[in-house]
Amino acid sequence: MLFTTIDGHKTAYRISSVAGHGRPTLLCVHGSGGDSSVWLNQFSGLAPDCTLIAPDLPGHGKTQGRGGYTVEEYAGWLESFAEALGLRSIIVLGYSLGGAVVQTFAHAYPTRVAGLILVSTAMRFIVAPEYLKVLQKDFHRAARASCDSAYAPGVMPELYHRGLEMLLSNGGEAMYEDVLACTQFDSTAWVGKISAAGLVISGNNDTITPPDSGRELAAKLPRGTFMSFSGAGHMVMQEAAEGFNGAVRYFITSKGEPS
Repeated sequence: MLFTTIDGHKTAYRISSVAGHGRPTLLCVHGSGGDSSVWLNQFSGLAPDCTLIAPDLPGHGKTQGRGGYTVEEYAGWLESFAEALGLRSIIVLGYSLGGAVVQTFAHAYPTRVAGLILVSTAMRFIVAPEYLKVLQKDFHRAARASCDSAYAPGVMPELYHRGLEMLLSNGGEAMYEDVLACTQFDSTAWVGKISAAGLVISGNNDTITPPDSGRELAAKLPRGTFMSFSGAGHMVMQEAAEGFNGAVRYFITSKGEPS
C-alpha cells in the first residue's frame, strides 16, 4: 500500500506500476463497506495491460477520515485523489456503490474521464428497510446476509470468507453509511449526458443489482455497451475474474470504445 494526503487525512491506495508512459490508467473504486482488496484479481490479471490504482475510500481499509459520505461527496473526494496523483484522461472502474460514484464523477468531471466501466451497479438502488435496521442492530448478521446475497451458489469458500472478513474489518458504521448513500442515489435524470464510452458488466445471478438494472444503465449511456457473465453474482470481478479481466482488457485497449 502507498499513502497520500487528501483533505488532511492519510489516504491509502494500491498501484500496480508507475502511471504514464503511454499506458492506460484504470482507477478502481470499491463498493459499500469494502476496500481496495476487492480488486486483487484485477491487479494480478491486468497489470501487464494498464496501470491500476485503487484507493481505500475515506473511513475504509487503511484510509483515515469520517464515514457518512454521500455519493456526490465521494465523487468530489475522488477528484481530489485524482488531482493529488496527477491523473489525467483516466478510465474509471466502479463496483456497486463505486459504480454510482463513478457515474457521478464522470458527469461532474468529464474532462478527467476517458472511459468508464460500471460493475454490478445501477442508476438507482433498492434497499429493503429491514436490512438497514439489521445493519444497525446486528452487524455480523447483516455482513453474513450481504455475503450470502453477493455470491452466486457454488462460489469457492475462500472467496466468500475473504469477502466476509473484509466487511467485518471495515466495520458496521462504514457499511451502514454506504448503504444509506446508495438509497439516496438516482442518476436517471442525467446519466444520459455522460459523454465518455462506458462498459456495464453484470453477473447473471446477481440478486442485489440484477442484470436488467445493468442492461438499463448501458442503454441509457450514449456510448454504452452491456456484458454479463453466467454463473456469477454481485462479485462478478472475483467470481468470473478471467472473463471479467478479458472484457476490461478489450475495453481499455480499444481506447474506451464499446464493442
